[in-house]
Amino acid sequence: MVNKGFSIVEITLVIAVMAVLAGMTAPAFIDFLNLQRVQSEENTLKEIKRAIEIFSEQYSRLPDDQAANNAFCNTPNNTWDECLATVSNLSAGQILTDTWGRPRSYVHMEDNTAVLMGNQVSVHYATVLSSGPDQAADNVAGIATAAAGTFIVFDDATDNDWWANQATLVDSLNDFQALIPANDDLVIKHSDRPTKMKNYEIMLERLKNISEALETFARTKYNEAAILGEANVDKKIFYPPAERLTGPADSLTSYGDQVRALLPAAQFGADRAVYNGATEATRRTEMINLMRVLGLPDSYCCNAMEKILIGGEWVERALYYYSNPRPVIDPAGPVCPGVRAQVTDAAPLYMPLRITTRPYECP
Repeated sequence: MVNKGFSIVEITLVIAVMAVLAGMTAPAFIDFLNLQRVQSEENTLKEIKRAIEIFSEQYSRLPDDQAANNAFCNTPNNTWDECLATVSNLSAGQILTDTWGRPRSYVHMEDNTAVLMGNQVSVHYATVLSSGPDQAADNVAGIATAAAGTFIVFDDATDNDWWANQATLVDSLNDFQALIPANDDLVIKHSDRPTKMKNYEIMLERLKNISEALETFARTKYNEAAILGEANVDKKIFYPPAERLTGPADSLTSYGDQVRALLPAAQFGADRAVYNGATEATRRTEMINLMRVLGLPDSYCCNAMEKILIGGEWVERALYYYSNPRPVIDPAGPVCPGVRAQVTDAAPLYMPLRITTRPYECP
C-alpha cells in the first residue's frame, strides 16, 4: 500500500487543535512561572532577613540606609547591601536587586530613647521591600514612591513619606508595626529590640553572679586575715583593688594583706586588678583576668548590650569595676569627697563596691 501522507485538511485540523491547546495552557504556564519567581523572591527575602539578624548579633546595630553612616562596615561603598553581604552567602548584588531585576528598598531607623540599667540603648528598626511581579511599587501609608517612566519606583529613604520619617517617634513606630505592602509587593521587617532585651537579661545574670563571686572572694580573704592575726582587719578592704578613672588614688594599705599578696601574681598587675582609666583593650583584658580569679567565664568581663571595635574585631565593651568608690554627696554636681587613703582615716566611710556599664561619677 502506498503511504499518501496527511492531507491539507488533516494538517490544518492538527494545527488548529495544537493552537487551541497552546492558548489554553499558556496562561497557566505563565502563572506557574510567576509563582516560581514569587517563591524565589520570598526565599531570598528570608535570606536577607537572616543576614540582618546575624548582622545585628555581630554589631549590636543595623546598617543605615545612608552609606555615609556605614563606615564601620569597611566595604568599598558602605551601602546597606554591601554591609549585609559581609554576613551572608548572598552577594551585594543579590541583596540589592530583586528577582525581576529591580532594586529593593531598604529603610532604617534608630531609636535612642530606650534606657536600660541607667544606660541609653539604641534600638534599630528596618524594612526591605520588593515591588513584586508587576515591577511597580504600590503607594500605601508608610511607603514612599516616586513616578519613573512607565513604572512607579520606591523613593529615596530620606523621603518624608517613609515610615521612618514621620513627625514623631511614636508615629514612626506605629507605621513600622502596621506596615503592610499593597497588592503584589513584598516586605520583611526587623527590630533588634528582642535581642536588646535578651542581652539585658544576660547582663542582670552576669552582674548578680559577679557580685556574689566578689563577696565570696572578700569573705574568704577576710577570714584568712583574721586567722593569721592581721591587724585592723575590720578597717580594710578585701575586694581585688581597682584603680580609679580619675581623682585621688587608693593607698594599697587600705587593702588586706591577703589581697595585696595577689598583686605581683600573673593574674593582676603590680598595683591593681583593674584600671578603669586604661584603654578599652587593656581594661577588657584586666576584667577577663579578674573573672578568671573569681572562677567566672571570660564573657562576664563585659557588657552584653554594647559592642565596640578592638583590634579589628567587634567585641563586648568591658565593664567598670570600683572596689572602693566614693559617695556622691550632691547628685546634681556631683560633689565627690576625697577617698580614704589609709586605714587610720576617719572619713569617708568605705562604700559598697560598684560594677557598672558606664564610668561612675565619683570613682
